[in-house]
Amino acid sequence: MNKLIDWLDDKKIAVVALTGLIFSIIPFFYLAGYVRPAGDDLGYGRFTHAAWLDTGSLWEVFKAAIHTAEVSYRTVGGEWMAYFFNALMPEVFAPYAFWITPYIFIFINLVGTAVFFRYFLVKVLKINWEYAAIIYAVYSFFMLQYIPSYNIGMYWFSGAFHYIVPHIIFLLSLIFIHRFMTDGLKRYLVLFSFCGLVIGGVSIHYSMMLVMAYTILIVLLFRRNKAILWLGIPIGLCLAGFLIYTASPGHNIRASAGFSLSMKDLLRAVGRSLAQELAAPFEYIANNPLLIVLFVFAIVFGFSGLLRSVKEEKCLFQFRYPLFYIILTYLINSAMNAPRIYTVEFLGVTDASRGPLVVEWLVFLLTWLSAILYLEGFIILKLRKKYGQAAYSGPVINVMEEKHFRGRVVFPVMILCLFLVICWRSAAKDSFVYQAYVYVKSGEAANYQEQISEYMELLLDDEVEEVYLKPINDVQGPLLHWAVMEDENNYVNWVYKEFYRKKKVVIESTE
Repeated sequence: MNKLIDWLDDKKIAVVALTGLIFSIIPFFYLAGYVRPAGDDLGYGRFTHAAWLDTGSLWEVFKAAIHTAEVSYRTVGGEWMAYFFNALMPEVFAPYAFWITPYIFIFINLVGTAVFFRYFLVKVLKINWEYAAIIYAVYSFFMLQYIPSYNIGMYWFSGAFHYIVPHIIFLLSLIFIHRFMTDGLKRYLVLFSFCGLVIGGVSIHYSMMLVMAYTILIVLLFRRNKAILWLGIPIGLCLAGFLIYTASPGHNIRASAGFSLSMKDLLRAVGRSLAQELAAPFEYIANNPLLIVLFVFAIVFGFSGLLRSVKEEKCLFQFRYPLFYIILTYLINSAMNAPRIYTVEFLGVTDASRGPLVVEWLVFLLTWLSAILYLEGFIILKLRKKYGQAAYSGPVINVMEEKHFRGRVVFPVMILCLFLVICWRSAAKDSFVYQAYVYVKSGEAANYQEQISEYMELLLDDEVEEVYLKPINDVQGPLLHWAVMEDENNYVNWVYKEFYRKKKVVIESTE
């Protein structure tokens, strides 16, 4: 056992963790062969698809994407930047090209998160890359495997661009903010300005996050670093994008269908979100107790990594405000919950998108993981300040040293986590890996693909102007399919008709 422990050093543990992450996303890519554009994907792509078929010119497609953003802004809602990019979804350019969608968004998610972790854990906190990689791998595993909506997270182009892409752009924004405040280079201000404009035109959630982050920085840093005022430019662009968002005529159309804004209800929604967030972390863990595994790994490897960084005087971050950081984490998560609570509880929308749940999940994992690391850094610095070099000689500290760490901590933690997985098998079955396995093994995935192929054969036949489709198997598993109806005036029927240039697309009557 000692030989095994000596052989399995930090680098090999990190490689094992990253390899496990890679294997865990293979099922996402396997199901890519079954995925098809759904609903809004076809609606946003109808002008660009027609431009590509008629001209084969990317410039004409670009102009059609701008036209899509303009029309959607006037008739649908305010996410003007999202509408432009949604109009460029893969199926616009070639039939059956939509399979690349999950590859795009999983790549964006994993790479963007890796860049963020590398910058703040390795470059700022000076945690060794092996421990940072382990924390990243476990974090990414839970982020993807237990995301509240697999289809919105990576199989629905419109949904993923609305909720996944703004999250990653927000993470990059935090990097640009830190780089500008530490290095003073204007290029980071320019990059942050672009990010702010995009977020303002895509996401109410991350617009709020940016404004909150800037407000906090003003309070904490204004007296020490007046360069903070320069960040008002990208924040102003974000707010400008958001004002364009809120001024959309499409909101008035929704208001006529029962959507409205009430200041009284908005304040009540904020109060409700503050109250609900007190229990939210416990509810997440109660619904998925395996989250304890993530937090255990963060505690163990985060503490050991920060301990070595502080002891070797590499980490210059001070961790001055632990209570403030916990309160901030609570407030941020409350703010993320408020739009959904307003929509569901005060507007009475029973079929609201699960997209906000995706945002809440991503923000919950990120903020509470960072809170754990912040508290650990505070404790380590507090011990060093109180005891000096003696702070590194206690029994708990000694066991975190490299000589004993793997044998006395890492292996027992791995055994504990394996035990938890066995005990909470039901939570393990909620993972994407298991859901995908059941969906494929049952034959439902193959049945769905076969029926979709029949659909496409008719939709792509230029000689068929009126398309009558057979009712489809509605068991979609992790995928997303908006069913065509018997009523040809239904929205889904309409987008199929417009995208594939048909006179009519309907489901054959079952009577």
